[in-house]
Amino acid sequence: MGIAGLVQAQSTHKRLASPLNMDAPATEVQAWLEARYAAQWGAGSALLLESDIPSPGGRHLTFTQTFEGWPLFDRGVKANFFSHGSVSLMESIQPLPYPPMGVFQVNENDIPARFMEEMGPGTYEVKAGFRVMEGLPSPVYRVDCHPDYQSIHYRVWLDGATGRETEREVLNLFRQPMTDTSGRAMIFLPDPCTKAQVSYGDLFVDNDDADDAIFHQLVDTLRLRDLTLDNGVYRLTGLYVDIQDLAPRAVPVATSTDGDFFFTRDSAWFEDAMVYYHIDTFQRYVQSLGFLNLRNSNDPLQADPHGMNLSDNSSFVPGVRHLLFGEGGVDDAEDADVIVHEYGHALSDAASPATNSGRERRGIDEGIGDYIAASYSFDSREFGWFNLFNWDGHNEYWAGRVAVSSEQYPPSNTSMYTYGEIWSSTLMQLRISLGASVMDRLFFEEMYSNYVNMTLPDAALLMIDADSALFGGVHTQSLQSAFCQRQIFVGANCNLVANDPLQPNDSYTWSLDHDKGMLLITGPPAQHARMEIIAMDGRQLWTQTGVVPHEIFIPTNWPSGIYLLRLQVEGEAAVSLKWRLP
Repeated sequence: MGIAGLVQAQSTHKRLASPLNMDAPATEVQAWLEARYAAQWGAGSALLLESDIPSPGGRHLTFTQTFEGWPLFDRGVKANFFSHGSVSLMESIQPLPYPPMGVFQVNENDIPARFMEEMGPGTYEVKAGFRVMEGLPSPVYRVDCHPDYQSIHYRVWLDGATGRETEREVLNLFRQPMTDTSGRAMIFLPDPCTKAQVSYGDLFVDNDDADDAIFHQLVDTLRLRDLTLDNGVYRLTGLYVDIQDLAPRAVPVATSTDGDFFFTRDSAWFEDAMVYYHIDTFQRYVQSLGFLNLRNSNDPLQADPHGMNLSDNSSFVPGVRHLLFGEGGVDDAEDADVIVHEYGHALSDAASPATNSGRERRGIDEGIGDYIAASYSFDSREFGWFNLFNWDGHNEYWAGRVAVSSEQYPPSNTSMYTYGEIWSSTLMQLRISLGASVMDRLFFEEMYSNYVNMTLPDAALLMIDADSALFGGVHTQSLQSAFCQRQIFVGANCNLVANDPLQPNDSYTWSLDHDKGMLLITGPPAQHARMEIIAMDGRQLWTQTGVVPHEIFIPTNWPSGIYLLRLQVEGEAAVSLKWRLP
C-alpha cells in the first residue's frame, strides 16, 4: 500500500447482529473481529485485548490494534455486546503499509533515568509501539510519568528512532476497612451559596479561607460511614475512598479519637471530611443503581484534598488513580461540585479504561463530570443547580461552567470544555424529562461503551444502545428528540422524531410473526401504498410500493433494536408505526 492509500482512522459506530453469544470467550470475539478487519488493515495487524468489563446491560471489550506485534496506540475497536442480542462496534482501525516503516534505535532501558533526572523519583512507565502521525505509522515510545513529589503527571511521546520528544500531555483530568464504623462531620451540602440560595459575593466570599460565623449556619452534620478505627483512632479510610497526603505539600490527614470530624472551613481538615463524605456517598448511589464495578479496583480510591498545592484546579490522574484537589482561590474541596466532577473522571476510567484520547472524546469526559456535578447538586438542593461550581467558580477566580448551555453541535469553539457543556446540558435536559433513576442508569451504562476519538454523535448512538439494553428502547424517541434539538443528530435521524403517532391509528394496524420473521400491515384495502422501514440511526433499510394489506418479510441479518415503519396511502401519510425487533 502506498502513502496515498493510507487514511487517518476515525472512530466510527456500527451496529449489527451478533454472530456470537454475549458470553463467548474473549478469544472467540478477538478471532471474529480479526477476520472482520483482515482485508481492511492489511498484513501484519492483529488485536490485543485490553479490558473485558460487564455492565448491567451488557459486556464491553476493548482491543488495541497491533502491528507486527507492536501496539498501534489509539487504534483498535471497542466491542459492546448488549443483553438484547445485538453488538455495536466503535471502530478506529488503521490501514497500514507492509513491511513496517521505521525502526527503534533508542535503548528503552535508558528512558526512565532521563525523566527521573528531570522530575525526580517516581514511576516512569515506558511502552514501545507505533503511532500514526500525518497518515504514517512511526515507531514511538510512550512514557507515563508519575513523579513522587509533583502534582502534575505527564504522558510524553518520544520518536523511537531519535529519542526526540514529540508531544507532552498532562495526564491529570481537571476538574476493606478494619472494622465497620461510623463517624460524623460538618459538611457543605453541596456548598454554602447553594444552601443560602445566594450567588457568590457580599458576605459569601472566600476571604483567604477565613472562617466566619455565617458559615456555621450553612453546614450540615452528616454521617461518615465505614471509617477505619485503628488503636482508638478514626481515620478517613473506608470502602470507597482513602484520604491521603500524596504530594507535593505535606498536610497531615485528619484523624479523630471519637469519630467526630468537626472542623471550620479555615482548617485543612474540613476539606478532608468533605472529600470523604461526597465520594463515599456518590459511590453508594452508583451501586444502588446496579453498577457494582464502577471502581478502578477493589481498593478505595486515594484522594488528597490538598494535592494540587495552591493551584486553582483539581484533577484525576489515570494509571495511579489519584484524585488531587487545589487550594487556589476558593479551596476546591469545599465545593461538592468539584469533588464529584473529578470523581466522574475516575468512574469513566473504570468503565472504559485508557480510552480518553482525542479532543471531542476528552470533551465527552468533561461532560460526564459536569453531568454528575449538576445532578448531584440538583438532588441535594435545587437552587442554582445549573451553575456548575457555584462556590468555587462564578467569582473573581474563574467563570465556572453551566449545565444549561444553549450551544448547538458542532460548536464554533472547539474547546473540549465546550463539547462538555453541550453534552452535560443535553443530558440534564433528559434527566429532568425522563427522571433521575432512568437517565442515570442510561448515563452510566453508556460510559462502558466509550472509545478513543469518538464524537458526540457516537455517544448519542451509544446512549440509544444503552436504552435498548436496559429498557427495551422505550425512551429512544425522547433521547433522539433531545439529540436532534441539539443538532447532535441531523438529517434522516431527525425525520423519525416528527409528531407522527407511535401507535397504530384506528384504520391501520400491524402484527409481528416472530417465527416467520414477518410484519403484517392490515387496514382498509389500498392499491397505492408506499412503505418504508427506517433504523433508529436514520438508515433507510427497505422501501416498497404495493397494496394493503401487505406482508413484509424481515431479513434475518437485521439486528435487534427499534425500527420505524412509515405508511403512505394514496400519497397521504397514513401512520408511523414504531416497533421493536427482538
